[in-house]
Amino acid sequence: MKKFFVTLGFIYIFCHSLCAIPNFYLITIGEAKEPYAMYGHTAIRIADTALNMDFVVDWGVFNFNQPNFYPNFAKGNMIYTTDTQPFTGFLYYNHRSGKGAVMEEILLNDQQKIRLWLALSQMLEPENRDYRYRFLYDNCATRPRDLMEMALQEDLIYPENPPFDGTYRDMLKQYQNVNLWYDLLIDIVLGSRIDIKPDIREQMFLPEYLKACWETSSVLDYGNDDDGISILSGDGTHPLLGAPVVLSEKTPLAKTPRWLAPEIIFILLFFVILILDILKAGRRFLRLFDILFFGVLIFFSLLIIFLWGFSEHLEAHDNYNILWLTPLYIFTLIGLLKQKKILLIATCCYLALFLILMVFNVFPQQFPLTAYLVALIIGERCVGKIVRA
Repeated sequence: MKKFFVTLGFIYIFCHSLCAIPNFYLITIGEAKEPYAMYGHTAIRIADTALNMDFVVDWGVFNFNQPNFYPNFAKGNMIYTTDTQPFTGFLYYNHRSGKGAVMEEILLNDQQKIRLWLALSQMLEPENRDYRYRFLYDNCATRPRDLMEMALQEDLIYPENPPFDGTYRDMLKQYQNVNLWYDLLIDIVLGSRIDIKPDIREQMFLPEYLKACWETSSVLDYGNDDDGISILSGDGTHPLLGAPVVLSEKTPLAKTPRWLAPEIIFILLFFVILILDILKAGRRFLRLFDILFFGVLIFFSLLIIFLWGFSEHLEAHDNYNILWLTPLYIFTLIGLLKQKKILLIATCCYLALFLILMVFNVFPQQFPLTAYLVALIIGERCVGKIVRA
């Protein structure tokens, strides 16, 4: 089956006058609640009624049963595969999932279609099907982008202005706001590299923005003169994509209730701890709280260190969250449990300095509001223990 695609590509070159040229379509799948499907999906449909061919090329296939799946996932060594499946099966699955799907024809002349077909056939070669997944740089949306650029080259013209004016983080938050706790997790584990503004080509790492960029892109429009020589026709260009066709409607996603947002929970937690401290009540509860609270903070600090220093998740490198989620909190916990004032005073001074630097925007990274609230809770615990000791 795989070699069939390559063979058929050459048949199109030599015999395309005797048979139909396939039509290509961009399919954009909406987002889902699962983290791996939260940002949507992209596929390319190839249809040719003359050869009774109608299938979808999918760059987002992975296998949970592959060796060392979870360790490789943690280290950033995830292997994804380029696969094909019948269009009807692909459409049925996405219709049942409620993600929503939109299809747009890729408007190319016969020569451009043949070039695209050959580039796609090359991607489907066994040695080229697998690739190392990169969240921002190499995924199911960037692969079709690269395919189109490889096939069309100078025939493909991007618009001057990107569809979004913001950083990678701003782009991701549009999808993560469905699950506010997941949004906080991403804010914690991804570093300053997502706080830069991507250009129009870089924005295509998200399926919806690949779609938006292609909708405003154009292709050089060629015709033949009286001598059969290829020349630019009309105004020289035409749109890359045709009119959108809705294949399936999207089911609205259930959002995290606002009262369960991390900021609300941490604010309530702060006032509960403050009241207990003022009333000098619940000492056993506060002791247990200190162990659990600082244990969680230390865990996430170690996670940041691992992702930054020992993984290939490039977007998790240069993560300044390590300054407010620091493993040094082990000394703060010791100070609280053993009533070591000097450790608690040092923690307060450190947090005060960090908050001042945050207010003046010294760091090249956007910190979540939760960082301020965590610092507030830590400050209350330290000051409360110093006052009571």
